[in-house]
Amino acid sequence: MSALGSSIGLLGVGNMGQAMARRLIGAGRQVVAYDVDPMAREQAAALGAAIASSPAELGNRCQIVLASLPYPDAAIEAATGRDGVIEGTAIKLYIEHSTIGPSAVGMIMDRLAARGIALLDAPVTGAVVGADQGALTVLAAGPADAVETVRPIVQAYAKEVVTIGQRPGQAQVVKLANNLIVGATMVATTEALLFAIKAGLAPQTVLQAINAGSASSFASRHLLTEQVLPRRFDSGFTLRLMAKDIALCCSEANNAGAEMTLGALVNQTYDTAVADTPQDADMTEVVKRLERAARLEIAVP
Repeated sequence: MSALGSSIGLLGVGNMGQAMARRLIGAGRQVVAYDVDPMAREQAAALGAAIASSPAELGNRCQIVLASLPYPDAAIEAATGRDGVIEGTAIKLYIEHSTIGPSAVGMIMDRLAARGIALLDAPVTGAVVGADQGALTVLAAGPADAVETVRPIVQAYAKEVVTIGQRPGQAQVVKLANNLIVGATMVATTEALLFAIKAGLAPQTVLQAINAGSASSFASRHLLTEQVLPRRFDSGFTLRLMAKDIALCCSEANNAGAEMTLGALVNQTYDTAVADTPQDADMTEVVKRLERAARLEIAVP
């Protein structure tokens, strides 16, 4: 697969896709992009990407297509639907960067394989800030030659490719587990912080102590310290997408026969937060639900 063509297709250029496009173009790659949102297409064009009229056109123009889509149904349709990438004549390798779960990836893989198209299951971690800085981690599950083909491409926006296994879907399991941990840690750290504030401590002091100790996490270092404390609420990942990932994790765990006692509580917390926030609310706004219950805010005085 190492000799696949030079143009890279990007299917989905929302927050994460835009960052990937910027890094790929900055690295000298030719990018062809498609998104259902006209504004996203315009923004990708402004970065220097060529714009396709459909997923099928991406498949006609590019041998490698990277997908970064929000929901399983949208990912399945864009990859294998009537006007999907599968209808292209050039596509040889489909890279699934979306977080859609092992069941959806398995469905896409089977349909693409029937057309001779390989799939690499490759969700990413590190958030949009990671993509902007070229510091994402790609979790890869699929054929070894596909991993090696993709490695020099994704280094534009990723610092590391972690090989999970050779069966697509395995990387999705790890990504869902990762996001459950982030979501649960966010809730647990917020509750602990609210307790400390009620006990008379300044939130910045508590976070400084947590970040210097054994409870330090992505949630405490980045989400709470950099987003919640200054009341930015702009991590680049929506509350609805985090709620989707946690619900999907619980569903796939149920399919696998794994118990999700804490996961179910975290799922309920995010579902309730989604019902109380605007459509485009950032995932850090889950804090506001907990603040309302505590009747105080986490902010620099």
